[in-house]
Amino acid sequence: MTVLWGIRKGELLGLQWKNVDDKKREVFIEVSAGKFGVDDTKTEASERVVSIPESLVKLMMDYKESLPEAFKEDDCFILGETGTRPLSPTQLDRMYDKYLKKSNVRRIHIHEFRHSHTSYLINKKCTITVVAARLGHKDVAETLNTYAHLYPNSQDEAIKIIEQDIKI
Repeated sequence: MTVLWGIRKGELLGLQWKNVDDKKREVFIEVSAGKFGVDDTKTEASERVVSIPESLVKLMMDYKESLPEAFKEDDCFILGETGTRPLSPTQLDRMYDKYLKKSNVRRIHIHEFRHSHTSYLINKKCTITVVAARLGHKDVAETLNTYAHLYPNSQDEAIKIIEQDIKI
């Protein structure tokens, strides 16, 4: 799921139903959950609104409908052990490993989905400001410093643009 929106593992664990606006197709990231409970997001810029695709909204709403009524309340954690307490990172890893084993898919770390999301957007020519905002980076420099290696052909692309305009 994180590959579709590039959020951090702790941000995923901290999501509550009140953070999901299925009509606007947005998720509000306001906290992060970890082994010591729920806390503020990693940085001030990490608190953000992230648009999500309709297909993910549908998956989330179908999942919500499958839950007992007590787990559908706004203050319940989407990935909650009891609804009122989020899953721990270890529990999420165990669930992830269980489904990987069933699907016979190569394992990557959950955080690598965030990198896959970024790579995907960069490859699709999404503007760096949008990518930075989705990742919760305070400015594009942070994004570029982390993901500059994903722009290996940018010099070649620049030359192609110049050559198209300058026909000597």
